[in-house]
Amino acid sequence: MIQLLTRVTHDDVEAINCLIPQLTERGHAVTADDLRDVIEHADLLVYRDNRGVIRGMMTLITAPKLLGREGRVEDVVVDASCRGNGVGRALMDALLLRAQELHLRMVHLTSHPRREAANRLYLRCGFLRHESNVYYLPLRDS
Repeated sequence: MIQLLTRVTHDDVEAINCLIPQLTERGHAVTADDLRDVIEHADLLVYRDNRGVIRGMMTLITAPKLLGREGRVEDVVVDASCRGNGVGRALMDALLLRAQELHLRMVHLTSHPRREAANRLYLRCGFLRHESNVYYLPLRDS
């Protein structure tokens, strides 16, 4: 089941902390306050298995821009035990529906080239590959 996370439970924090290492090697444990901050400022969509445990997630961050509101997809991860079963596609379909509801003019995302399955998913969902340099500047230790 896909849902928009609107409140934070202890079990949700634990489940998301199990997903973080599958998302990034540089991650750290999140707290309930971290999750509350995210759901206050962005849309966190989650996939729950038949026991109600979060097994996948993605975040839609929206921002006003001069040419119209745009979105950015972040924190895309599906638990290894659920991959290959359409969970990523279901999450992305729900996120894109949410983007339409919010009247976003565009949705952006970046993905590391080594995440081959994820990159194939994004192309199947209609995303276009943009040739660009991507830069970042760390402002604090993460």
